[in-house]
Amino acid sequence: MKVRFYTVKFFVCCALASFGLHAQTLNVQVTAPAAGMHFAECSDILLSADASVEGGEIKSVTFYRNGLLLYPDSKAPFEFNWKNVPPGYYSITAVLKDKTTLLDTSAAVPVIVGDIVSGDVLANGKFNCRTWPWVLNADASYGAKATWMIEPDAWIADSAAAIVTVENGGVNDWDVQLQQPFPVDSGHTYTVYFTAMCTETKDINFAIQQNVSPWTPYYLGYATVGELGTFGPYEFICTLTDHDAWIRFNIGNSGEAGLI
Repeated sequence: MKVRFYTVKFFVCCALASFGLHAQTLNVQVTAPAAGMHFAECSDILLSADASVEGGEIKSVTFYRNGLLLYPDSKAPFEFNWKNVPPGYYSITAVLKDKTTLLDTSAAVPVIVGDIVSGDVLANGKFNCRTWPWVLNADASYGAKATWMIEPDAWIADSAAAIVTVENGGVNDWDVQLQQPFPVDSGHTYTVYFTAMCTETKDINFAIQQNVSPWTPYYLGYATVGELGTFGPYEFICTLTDHDAWIRFNIGNSGEAGLI
């Protein structure tokens, strides 16, 4: 059985906030890119920061996008070449840590990649650039076995496809998952839609949920996928904040009942 995911888009109403503690003796700021820059999809974007610690030593400078780790660095110059960036609205921050317990977070620098409306956060729009941030998980302890690849020239114009081949779906629907981080904020409205097909008609569910036990779902969505079609929009208002949440498409054996 093969599942093709062509376009998966997630929109929220604003960028994620930066985080951290601020101290008088530490200072860090993102120097590149400039705020508001607009890049073509799949661009390489050079991130750089200036950092200083008065009366102490720098332990590390770490880059984040939308609150998620991009790259830690501990030696000047503090730079990271972010390659093949998918379309999206990104909030870039740098976090400076000294060799004690202090840290400082830079002001957020917003940038837009691809054909995005300012104000939206697009977690993943297409598979044209690379597989990141998507991850395929197959739980071998339940016999699950699956592989995936990117097909550059898919049947939908201007979009590549993620093709998941499930050799053994395991015991539960969540034994095979296509997943990526999906930070959520309380009071924000989220809209999810995706385009997919299966070689055999398949009940697929997806969950936006905790990434730790008990894996509480914040939202569950269901679709019966056969011939090529677009599913959604699925819309919900999140009631809490969890910047470590993930979205998981569950395509193992047991169907819709698995997460109820």
